[in-house]
Amino acid sequence: MIPLEKAIKQVIGESGPLGFENLPINQCYGRILAKTVKSETGIPRFNTAAIDGYAISAEGFTPTRGSKPKQFEVEGECKPGKPYMGELPEGKAVKISAGMRLPDGTDTVVKFEDVARTDSDNLNVYAGIRPGQNIIQAGREVAPGEDLMPAGRVLNSADLARLAEAGFLEVDVHKKPVVGIVSVGDEYLSEDIDDSTPGISRKQFLSSLILENGAEVAHIGACSDSVDQLRETLESTEGYDDLVILAGQSIEDYNFLKSAFRELNVDLGFWRVAIKPGKSVLYGKYKEHPAFGVTGNLWSVAVIFNQLLKPLLAHQTGLRDTKRLEVIARLTKELYTNPSMTHIFKAVVRIDSNGFTATPILNSQMGELRSLSIANGFIIIPPDVNQVRAGDKVRVEVLGPLKIDKNEKKDTPRKNNQPKHNHRKKSGNRRNYNSYRY
Repeated sequence: MIPLEKAIKQVIGESGPLGFENLPINQCYGRILAKTVKSETGIPRFNTAAIDGYAISAEGFTPTRGSKPKQFEVEGECKPGKPYMGELPEGKAVKISAGMRLPDGTDTVVKFEDVARTDSDNLNVYAGIRPGQNIIQAGREVAPGEDLMPAGRVLNSADLARLAEAGFLEVDVHKKPVVGIVSVGDEYLSEDIDDSTPGISRKQFLSSLILENGAEVAHIGACSDSVDQLRETLESTEGYDDLVILAGQSIEDYNFLKSAFRELNVDLGFWRVAIKPGKSVLYGKYKEHPAFGVTGNLWSVAVIFNQLLKPLLAHQTGLRDTKRLEVIARLTKELYTNPSMTHIFKAVVRIDSNGFTATPILNSQMGELRSLSIANGFIIIPPDVNQVRAGDKVRVEVLGPLKIDKNEKKDTPRKNNQPKHNHRKKSGNRRNYNSYRY
């Protein structure tokens, strides 16, 4: 049995990014950029209007407020979908919308309140202006040849908009890992819904976790707990990058996988990890692919995935910043642990005026799926600790939105002798606000 940190380093150290593919930018949301993108043009690519107004040439024009205005002839309009084409002659003006490219021959945008239209075709400019006023210079954000976006970046909607603005139609992104799943055991083969439900839920849960973390799933098949059938199932398909053999929940299932890994000539790296739950996990290389043997209940599957497979998938997808979102929180219930192992507890993480709190979910009467759906964090208790008291600080990995403490006091608390006021109307239709979620 090896320590968790050593197991993680071994899994990551024996794999790497899987190469890249060139995709249209409209297919790249959430993908990881494989190569640094350099801007081929300046951003913005040309001078643009910073405000709505009139585009003119301010060369040699220096009137001040109160002096004689300068007259311009309105040549046309420049708005989205209808840019002004050609060069604007001297003494002419174009009505322009913010964000539009300045017509050639202009260098300034005058605000509407600084001009007066004398008629439909002419306007007077009264305010003092200077070249470059109220415009965004070409290349102000990024100059031609400069780095636009670094490799390893997870592309979001704003990134894709910038790439489109810079004229990129496609980019190189890291390939998604494909995780092959083989299900072993009669529960995956049974046609009786009562017998197959535990297996179906674990398989669905694992598949969803894989998709949630930027990889793809390949369901290779299901077989009974026979090494020959398992070998036949594995040899029937290719095209996966990682392999997960998912068995049942008993120690017999674990023993079968351990024996099967040896007979399949898996280069076994480790077969137990000092972690609870999830210690009965196997890892090795099957035909040069990372292979995991996973047994146990849903909570064990969640921990094994989060601690071992998730870092592997992040590494394979080219993600450079693989740090988890962790906070230090006050524990609300006492916990007892085995000091020889890393313990992980499901928790509800809340935030109040004093910081974060973590409430472990210890109710054995609550179903696994119910508790996993409620949990938004993992409490991580390192080895060499056998007891953590309520109020102690613990490390918590945040997995979902934080809860707001419902018992948090308001800024202006009610005095003890101040009566509560019932603001409900005594008549008329009442709306049940408790049925709404905010």
